Amino acid sequence: MKKLKKMKNILVAMMCLMVFVVGGLSSKAEAIPRIIISGYTSVPEDIKAGDTFTLTLHIENKSTKTAVSNMKITLASADGEFVPTSGSGTLYIDKITAGETADISIEMKAKGSLDTNNYTLTVTTDYEDKYNMVYQDVTNLSIPVKQVANVSITEQSISSDSIVVGQKANVMFSVNNKGKSVLYNVNVSVSGKGIDESTYFMGNIQAGATGYADLLVKGIETNTEDGIIKAVISFEDSEGNVEEIVEEFEFTVIEVDDAELVDDGIAVPPEIDNASGMILPIAVVAGVVLLIVIVVVAKKMKKKKEEDEDEI
Repeated sequence: MKKLKKMKNILVAMMCLMVFVVGGLSSKAEAIPRIIISGYTSVPEDIKAGDTFTLTLHIENKSTKTAVSNMKITLASADGEFVPTSGSGTLYIDKITAGETADISIEMKAKGSLDTNNYTLTVTTDYEDKYNMVYQDVTNLSIPVKQVANVSITEQSISSDSIVVGQKANVMFSVNNKGKSVLYNVNVSVSGKGIDESTYFMGNIQAGATGYADLLVKGIETNTEDGIIKAVISFEDSEGNVEEIVEEFEFTVIEVDDAELVDDGIAVPPEIDNASGMILPIAVVAGVVLLIVIVVVAKKMKKKKEEDEDEI
């Protein structure tokens, strides 16, 4: 009987110990802290290839009971898309209390050869709880980078430096994509005082390639006081964002009398001598008279020759 009672006491004691241990483990499991990267900001907001930017991480302790301490944050990218300017991608935070958020910043540089796209930055966080238990969380951030468009205009030419009202001229130039990304939906427009606006769609221009614009403009009024026309080249990046560059040309539209216009609205400038305006008409008349004299003399000589032949 005494042995049975002793065994019963031992069993009760063991059960109490198990409840204590299990309860303790359960309590401790509930207190395991969860650290997340709740977001990030960058300055500047738009990160361009080759630029330096400041990245700020918002690190949140999701636990409502347990603080974390001795935090080491390591940042890395697979192919070196983002490189810390200080030479070290490791940051340190002493402590984040339960339910709180801490911000930490680092200056980084985006690789200059990156195309317009989203790139992954891996953030590895190592930390301890109040029991000195070590934990690790890994978060992948998607960071957009833009490749700066590098566009130049060359080989500008106009079929005539000046036209008269009603006349037309060709405006031509090359659009060179010197950047590393495709220029999508390239469109060219030419406008300015004195001319009708003209547009030309070029389509896509691949990286390193050149497109050619040829626009026909028509003079509608004189612009001798402001003989400038503007060419606007607009294009889209891979995300559909529209950019544009502007090039200006000197171009004059002048007025002439209606009598100087010929068919199709093309004006023929008067070709007269600066001194009197009479030299050209006189020369024309003299030429006509001379031609008539030559024809008459030739006919008489031919007739005389025929008469001489008949007499023989």
